[in-house]
Amino acid sequence: MQQKRIRIAVIDDQSVFAEALASRLSDEPDLEVVGTAGSSVEALELFSHHEIDVVALDVALAGEDGLALSGASCSTDGPTSGSWSLQVGPMTG
Repeated sequence: MQQKRIRIAVIDDQSVFAEALASRLSDEPDLEVVGTAGSSVEALELFSHHEIDVVALDVALAGEDGLALSGASCSTDGPTSGSWSLQVGPMTG
């Protein structure tokens, strides 16, 4: 019996980073990247069309509040409703 895969959305305004992270996560057999988005508008569109278990979210989206988006991912009427977020931000020394 095949185990259910964890569905992940990657939200980051740095497309090279988002695609690299999505590619790496896709290499894992128990993970499924359902899509990437570079803005809150794109993310909300993604949330409304896919069932998502985990959101890898850049909290410092260019010109936007990524933290506000994390709340929206759980309050949308779409299939994402009830998901939880993993928030990633800039590394500091």
